[in-house]
Amino acid sequence: MNKTVILLCIAFLAALMPAHAGADPENRRMAAEPRYGHAFDKWISENLNLTVEQTADIRSLRQEHLTSSEPLLKRLYLKRRELRHLWLQHPPDRSRITAVDDEIRILRAQLDDQMTGHRQAILKVLTPEQQAKLENYRPGHGRGAGMGRRTGMRGY
Repeated sequence: MNKTVILLCIAFLAALMPAHAGADPENRRMAAEPRYGHAFDKWISENLNLTVEQTADIRSLRQEHLTSSEPLLKRLYLKRRELRHLWLQHPPDRSRITAVDDEIRILRAQLDDQMTGHRQAILKVLTPEQQAKLENYRPGHGRGAGMGRRTGMRGY
């Protein structure tokens, strides 16, 4: 009897494993990837009265931006891991740490440049009235208690 129960439990768990492995991979991103956009998307759709064409254009611009920034985000994640590893060595190699830190700064600057281009492209899609409303958007300053969502030093 006990063997039967154990075998059934093992079979049940084995049946669940493929379901978990095939789960939505978009929900398991690397920790370095910012999860920006969801609050903004909700706010922009509720407050700017976008046309169907504007919504489609903004979605395609956003998807294009996410696709183009993904390789930089992955490289940034790997460089951060490398930097963490270098700091844990005894003794830490100062010149190597400085070199990796410089590479991280360059990657962040490239990501900032891409984000600036993305924001400018979105502004071209909006009307002047919508742009004026967008200037008042402040993430994390909406209704509700608490300090807001992702209001760290870099604003994510």
